[in-house]
Amino acid sequence: MKHFLIPSLTTATMLGMLLAGCQSGTNEAGRTAQAPADSTTVTTTSTAPGVVLELVAQHDRQWTGITIAPNGRRFVNFPRWSADVPVSVAELLPDGTAKPWPDAARNAWKPGSSPDEKFSCVQSVVADSKNRLWVVDPNNPEFKGVLPAGPRLHVFEVASGRLLRTYKFPASTWNKQSYLNDVRIDVAHNVAYLTDSGSGALLAVELGSGQVHRQLANDSVTKPNLPYLTFNGKKWTRQVHSDGIELSASGDTLYFSVLTGEKLFRVPTRLLRRNTPADSLHAAVQTIATIGPADGLWRTRDGRIWSGGLTTNAIRVTEPRTGQVFDVVKDARIRWADTFAEDANGYIYFTTSQLQYEPAERGKYEIYRFHPQGK
Repeated sequence: MKHFLIPSLTTATMLGMLLAGCQSGTNEAGRTAQAPADSTTVTTTSTAPGVVLELVAQHDRQWTGITIAPNGRRFVNFPRWSADVPVSVAELLPDGTAKPWPDAARNAWKPGSSPDEKFSCVQSVVADSKNRLWVVDPNNPEFKGVLPAGPRLHVFEVASGRLLRTYKFPASTWNKQSYLNDVRIDVAHNVAYLTDSGSGALLAVELGSGQVHRQLANDSVTKPNLPYLTFNGKKWTRQVHSDGIELSASGDTLYFSVLTGEKLFRVPTRLLRRNTPADSLHAAVQTIATIGPADGLWRTRDGRIWSGGLTTNAIRVTEPRTGQVFDVVKDARIRWADTFAEDANGYIYFTTSQLQYEPAERGKYEIYRFHPQGK
């Protein structure tokens, strides 16, 4: 397996590295009180018996995203959070090695390269039901600010690696601090939904016309509500906005969370796809549960929402109809569960990005999998 050395990162770079990468509940708008992270209350039950973590792959480079296409091919991404990132998007091969995808040329970005031709700073990769790979490029390398061309959303054909289309975001739908983070594709309605974790907002992209709706950009539900997180007694003071995102099976509901926060929210997608007044949209946001600080979200076929318990080294699941939160796995190896994926056999995969540690304190970046019901 080929590995790359992790460069020494400055404090300024670490400040940037904070951005990684349910259905029933209360009818409140979802504001939470300003409180220290160690006073967060999460209703959980014990770890489920028989659930075992299996190591899938390791890398010396920091990855955030993982996705598994319906045809079984697996893809990962490495965000450009330092000056030296040899690969942005890679296919994870059966032996655990990562091969640049779709080719080396598109991964060979240099300052001044076009974001339409080269990956600038890929934050997430997501495969849809049509075996297409969606690549989110915030075009904000090293968190130095979005480059003038703006963010990009690319879609490729998995089988051939052919670029099908690149979506550009009008200047009115992002700002210098924006960092488009995660994406979900509603194939039936032909819409993509994204989070902006740099400045806080949800975006809906009409995939036919390319029109973009920026929503909840001035709303508390997309902004941090905790002053800090606590890891091993140390305060982690980064402020990350709307980050995790997921869709219901029907595509009628969008779930989202704020990383430096503790609530899981939902909102009707029909309101995101049109110019809904801000007050009406805020009133439609519902709080499902208190899940604690979390990064990525994942919905399994049974409708449950999975997330990482960042401050507790856990993987937890939320029952949408009751709002109850279960810790399914709790293990010291779960060092910041970043992004989730699921294979055809029901195994759930997740990356560990170790954002709570200084670079010198980190081990290899890993991908684990587990079966929710054990073996």
